[in-house]
Amino acid sequence: MAGHWRHRMHVNVQVASAQTLERMESWPAFDVVFIDELHACMRKSVINIIKTRPNLRIIGATAPPFHPAIVEHFSSVTSVTSMRELVASGSLVPFRVFVAKEIDTTGVKVLAGEWQKGELEKRGQQIVGDIVTDYMRISNEVFGGYRKTICFSCGVAHGADLVNRFAEQGINAVQLSYKDEDEYKGERTC
Repeated sequence: MAGHWRHRMHVNVQVASAQTLERMESWPAFDVVFIDELHACMRKSVINIIKTRPNLRIIGATAPPFHPAIVEHFSSVTSVTSMRELVASGSLVPFRVFVAKEIDTTGVKVLAGEWQKGELEKRGQQIVGDIVTDYMRISNEVFGGYRKTICFSCGVAHGADLVNRFAEQGINAVQLSYKDEDEYKGERTC
């Protein structure tokens, strides 16, 4: 949206994604920056803002404050609640997390604080069968059979491989990605 016709740098509050800021030729003058989903926004451009503007006040909000650059660039981190407290208050539903075989990330390059997507996806595709096998085992051990679940993939191709492997086991699986139309996604999530 950096070149969008509704771009108005003169207004007091600017809302932009990190990607938009990266593409802008010049930035509006600002004194305070509020960054939502900070764990996902510790990009070179954001770190550059922090380093080159030492008097700038930056407030970051994130549910999972797990990014190594956060402690390097922020003077304090405040945790206002825990997942347990959110479940107890009814703000989150009780959850259990199960981890199948992990992707071997040895040697994968890190770009802007994240593993290089293409290489990570290739590594994920190498363990698709293990993921489905682990899901079948865990689902049977914990629930006594198949239960609905959500799998997160490293990319669209990895997700397609997971869908195919689940189908081979007789499990109806659907992938939703940025490539799908909103109408299609709405039909699948109802």
